[in-house]
This record gives sequence, structure tokens and C-alpha cells, in this order.
Amino acid sequence: MSTTAFSNDFYIKECNSLDVRLVNENINVAFNNFFTKTVQFILMHPPYLNIVKFTDNENDLSNIGNLKEFVGKFKIICENSLKHLDKNKYFAIVVGDVYKNGEVLPLAFYCMDMIKRYFAVKLKGIIVKNIEGNRGKIGQNNIWKYRALNSDYFIFKHEYIFVFKKEF
Repeated sequence: MSTTAFSNDFYIKECNSLDVRLVNENINVAFNNFFTKTVQFILMHPPYLNIVKFTDNENDLSNIGNLKEFVGKFKIICENSLKHLDKNKYFAIVVGDVYKNGEVLPLAFYCMDMIKRYFAVKLKGIIVKNIEGNRGKIGQNNIWKYRALNSDYFIFKHEYIFVFKKEF
């Protein structure tokens, strides 16, 4: 199933972001519809490993439980996306950490580190976003507290927004 949405202000297309041909194709459709050839800002919000699975599609990052594989595929997505961003423009990733095998796995910082290592960017800011009281968690505080106490689980109340400036 493919999802597409158009308006005068946005273009949304479900796409395998690991496939450079599909990414380029969709960027070109957007360029044609908006009469432009530039991208001024990119916002990425990858899943937090396989904590919440969104689909059964093998290309969906939410099906990857291995940190090294996840970061490697997210790198490909960054390569496919960031090449379209104009030089000296900004992009951001919204990502949190996960709790796996009895410890905090700082997924956000692994993703930030990968971007710093492989792309000519400057980290311009780190925003810690409070996610306490998000719509998805309203009325569920007690169940999360119970799960945390019952199974040595950590309740995250934040996620990170890393803001970068592209220099290539």
C-alpha cells in the first residue's frame, strides 16, 4: 500500500528511504510540484530500534533490534536525504534512547555520533524535549509505573532534538 498526500504546502509520500532511486524520484516530484530545486530544512524522526514495530516490512527501521545494523541503515537514509539539502542549511533528528537488556542504550547519541563522523556538519544545538504527558501516554502513568517497578524497566520522560548545519 502506498500513501501520497499533496497540498500547496506539503508533499507526503510513503517511500523506502533506503532506496536512493525512490528517494530521488520523490524529491523530484516535490521539486516539480513546488517549482523549486532546493531543500532548506530536513526533519527526521527515526523509530527507537524495534521498541514499537510500525510494519512488517523488512526495510522498516522499526523492525531492527540490532544497534549496529540500525545505525548503519539510518546512515544510508541520511546519505539519501542530506544530499538534497542545500549547503549551509539545517536539519534535525528527533530521537530518544531505549531500555534494552536491563540498561539504557543511548540510541540518540549513537545516531548523533554517526552523523558527526560521516557527514560534514556542525552540531548547532541539543534540545531535550519533555515527553511527559504526551497524548499517547495520557491516562497511562500508573501502568508504566507498574511495568517499571515490576520488571526493572526505566521510564523515559524525554527525547532529544539534535540540530545540525550541513557544510557539504
